[in-house]
Amino acid sequence: EFTKAVKQSQSLACQVMDLADEISYAGHDIEDVLHTSMLRYGEITAIEILSDVIDTKTLAAVCSDIEMQSGSSVDLRSLQDHWDRLRADILEVMRSPNSESFREATHRLRRKHMNSAIASCIAVNNGETSRIVISETSAARSALIRRVVAPLIYVDSRLVTMQRKGKNVVRMLMNELLDSSGRLLPLGYREQFEAATSEIAQARICCDFIASLTEEYLLRFHQRIFDSAPSVLMDFF
Repeated sequence: EFTKAVKQSQSLACQVMDLADEISYAGHDIEDVLHTSMLRYGEITAIEILSDVIDTKTLAAVCSDIEMQSGSSVDLRSLQDHWDRLRADILEVMRSPNSESFREATHRLRRKHMNSAIASCIAVNNGETSRIVISETSAARSALIRRVVAPLIYVDSRLVTMQRKGKNVVRMLMNELLDSSGRLLPLGYREQFEAATSEIAQARICCDFIASLTEEYLLRFHQRIFDSAPSVLMDFF
């Protein structure tokens, strides 16, 4: 309810930005999910009756998203109809006969979602405040993509492996930075570390430094500390 109240009290400019993010992310999420080939045909085929497969908490979140974005509530029967249409679109893409037609089909699906959502945007004034909303169909597709389709790939062992690796890299760097008493930090962060008055404050500085790194530099920094390969040891020479 707090999130709903905040959304409704935002300025029109903020509402437009939020909706633009939602529409864009959902469009690219569905394309990314299909392009990674992590979404298996059997998984999407198996999800037929939402209320039988998706947990109550997820269904409630989907309905809440739809209400916030469209301004209208949706019952389970309508939600199932929205899911059936989205699922049919996904299955059509996955049946593409070759890689070229598959790529074209995923692009079309993304554009279909984004264009229809953009075209349905309207401003609603209730006398006190104004809201930007999209159609129930577009809101339902966004919510279902984000809450139901995208999470299907989270359990894929390839993705779980990379997530685990990333966590280990960050954890190892964090421990080394703290164990080195800040000596591994660049000058600016090192000065902050030395001036910190508590272990929590020092940990916060190390965390901020790691968060500032690009993925490429993070991995290179990790290599410099833990890898004994000559190419890494000679980085500075």
